[in-house]
Amino acid sequence: MTVGDWSAKIWMDDLKTPLVKTRYHSSYLSDGCFSPTRVGAFFLTRKDGWMDVWDYYYRQNEIAFSHKVSDAPLTCIKISYNGSGNQIVGGKYAAIGDQDGTVTILELCESLYTMQKNEKDIMTDIFTREMTKEKNLEALRRLQELEKKKIPKDMTAALKKFDEKKQEELQRVEDRFDALLKYGDAEARGDEPEEKK
Repeated sequence: MTVGDWSAKIWMDDLKTPLVKTRYHSSYLSDGCFSPTRVGAFFLTRKDGWMDVWDYYYRQNEIAFSHKVSDAPLTCIKISYNGSGNQIVGGKYAAIGDQDGTVTILELCESLYTMQKNEKDIMTDIFTREMTKEKNLEALRRLQELEKKKIPKDMTAALKKFDEKKQEELQRVEDRFDALLKYGDAEARGDEPEEKK
């Protein structure tokens, strides 16, 4: 994750563009960190003294929670946790520093540090789908550039075939994501999913 100017971006190693980009905030962003216990949540601090929580599992286009921490500009944030790998626990407290040297400890509500049912699978599928879309867009841009340069038709045909394969891959990822959402919704209601009937 990179934090700068008025937005935060989440990157993947093999992409040239950010996988996720927040909308522009009303104030300059100063720091950010991922939740150690929630796959879909991350925290941002702002120069106007506010802390924002983005929860991509809950909603992707809006801030899930904002809190005024200080009248001074916030400079850093750290979330408490113990353990490593799959054994991480905690995430209940956030330490936030401001420009005046004050550190504020906030106790977070349970929904901000407790992993939701199927959250890891759903977030993995969301990120996989977005990464596949970005790769497909990159391949399409390359194809358009080659067509502009009058590349021989046999090469252009091969690239079109490659693009069709990428579209099929994207469709499989989206179908899996939709099935996972339906299965998770059925379990949450206590129904037996249609696939199992």
